[in-house]
Amino acid sequence: MRRTPLLLVALLIGCAGHQPAATSTAAAPSIPGQAPERPGALKAELEQPPFTRDAVLKLNAIVARAKTELDSYDAKASGFRAAVTAARSAPDDKALRAKADAVRSELAGMQRRAHEALRDMKAAEAEVRTSGDYYNDVILSAMVYFVEQADKELTEAVNRLSS
Repeated sequence: MRRTPLLLVALLIGCAGHQPAATSTAAAPSIPGQAPERPGALKAELEQPPFTRDAVLKLNAIVARAKTELDSYDAKASGFRAAVTAARSAPDDKALRAKADAVRSELAGMQRRAHEALRDMKAAEAEVRTSGDYYNDVILSAMVYFVEQADKELTEAVNRLSS
């Protein structure tokens, strides 16, 4: 259904312990076929980890929570739809209605946990942005987007199965 940011999460976990290489002020020798030395500011930015260790651990944990809910939904989606469809086709069958209600309740729990992850991500995003610490805005925005999409997808699923 969607591509999860496993590479992004792995990248961030790997970068959490990354230490920039020591740089010297001496010019590196030019090697034929190799790209020239990058300007100082760009080089420093490329060598800097995208987040502090604490920030990356916190952000990754939130992304993982949203991913867990999506994975759980993906594994159960066809069963959810089948249970609700069966209850709709036999509205007088109490057992089918009870099963559909249980499915809706389980899905609502997934959506609630995804929404909590989104709330926590928004708070963590604000904390990172106001911390004064260096952070990679592109990666942070991608992580926020992923959690927003998880909440949106599960909200849509709840709405589809409730109507």
